[in-house]
Amino acid sequence: MVVNGQFAYNPSRINVGSIDLLTKFDSGLLSPMYVVFDVKEGLVKEYLFQFLKSSLFLNYIPKLLQGSVRDSLSFDALQLVKLFIPTVEEQREIADVLSTADKEIDLLEKELEALKQQKKGLMQLLLTGIVRVKCD
Repeated sequence: MVVNGQFAYNPSRINVGSIDLLTKFDSGLLSPMYVVFDVKEGLVKEYLFQFLKSSLFLNYIPKLLQGSVRDSLSFDALQLVKLFIPTVEEQREIADVLSTADKEIDLLEKELEALKQQKKGLMQLLLTGIVRVKCD
């Protein structure tokens, strides 16, 4: 079980970003395969979350993986990751800036998808001759 404000990750899928911070629900059930953890006082969860989703962390993961058939990242190995921890106030500021950037990227990706759909519709109309283009 994971509760709001806790992290959970699949040790065998961490290399593809399979880690999250529960924020949208009070609690949830996970496969026993998942590792659930919380952070100590002095570390802002949203700051850690941004780090764990960063390319910096994802590129570092292969050095920590263990296993022969399927690599996995144990919680003990995860705890060995060195992380710069500024003041709590600065952590919050950094997390807010990065979260705002994430939201803007999401909106732009949705806008791009809508434009792609619009183009697809235009192509259907123009390339089938349903709509004609005037040539000067």
